[in-house]
Amino acid sequence: MRALRLITGLISVLVPTYLLAYFLVVRVVWPRDASIFDYALPIVAGLGLLTLIGSISYALRSDAVPSEKRALWVVVLLFVNIYALPFFWFWYVRDQRPRP
Repeated sequence: MRALRLITGLISVLVPTYLLAYFLVVRVVWPRDASIFDYALPIVAGLGLLTLIGSISYALRSDAVPSEKRALWVVVLLFVNIYALPFFWFWYVRDQRPRP
C-alpha cells in the first residue's frame, strides 16, 4: 500500500508538470519536433484521469478525510482536478492516518 501511495503522489505531481512542459515545448519552443510529447499525452492524460477518479473515491470512503470536508474535496477535485491532486495527496493520502 505504501508503494501505491507513493506512485499516486508521483503521478499527481507529474501530470500538471507534464502539461506545462507540453504547452511550453509544443506550442512555444519546438512546434515541429515534439512527437514524443504527442505520443505521451494520451498516456499521461489517462494516468491523471485514473488518479483523479481514485482520489475522489478515496475522499468519499477514507477516514483520513474529515467527514465535513468530503463533499468540498469532491467538488474541488472535480473542478480544479489535476492542480488540486498534489495538495490532496500531501494532506490526506501521504500518511493515511485518520484525522481527528
